[in-house]
Amino acid sequence: MRRLDSGAIQRFEDNKWQSVKTEDVAVLGKVEAQIWLSLYNLLMDPTCRKTYAYTKHNQGIVLRLKDLYEETLVDQLPILLDVRRYLEELTMLDPPESISAATGHKGIELVPPEITDMAQDWRALAEQQKRQVFTETDDSRKKSLERLAKLYDFDELDSLVEPPKCGKCGKPAMQRCSKCRTEWYCRCVRCFMLHSCHKDTPESNRRRVYES
Repeated sequence: MRRLDSGAIQRFEDNKWQSVKTEDVAVLGKVEAQIWLSLYNLLMDPTCRKTYAYTKHNQGIVLRLKDLYEETLVDQLPILLDVRRYLEELTMLDPPESISAATGHKGIELVPPEITDMAQDWRALAEQQKRQVFTETDDSRKKSLERLAKLYDFDELDSLVEPPKCGKCGKPAMQRCSKCRTEWYCRCVRCFMLHSCHKDTPESNRRRVYES
């Protein structure tokens, strides 16, 4: 929510800023309601409460929610009564200063051996990548262009699809329009002439193109 220089209040909803009447300022918007529901699930879920270890630092951050509680908020989302009760219980908690003191041990991170080996000799690995990956030669540039040419080769694509059919009568097609490269037609002169690429061409020219 924001207040403009003119004094008007706007709320961001449906991917745009929309004006809000003064009497509707206390009404929760979609985004605000979703945030409160997410906080409810995080704070009240039994699994989260068991695995999340509190310290004095994150306790203070969570307790900031108390300043945002109003009666109109609870009236709109009654389930937040449980969150307010949880915050009152959290106020009486005396957590340790650090996570290590809270859990009784230091955190251990499992690191794949590949990353460990990489960290030991990363300069040699960087030089190898520079030579093999980031160095472009005439031969590698030629191979890249050949791969791109094959990617856009219509003849290669035609082998992957079903046999072409005439776009007018549906019979097996033998020829493809050399202009648009998309429309197929059979050996019937009429189907050839009805093709959109040939409609503006005089009939005598169309027959000449077809016979060629």
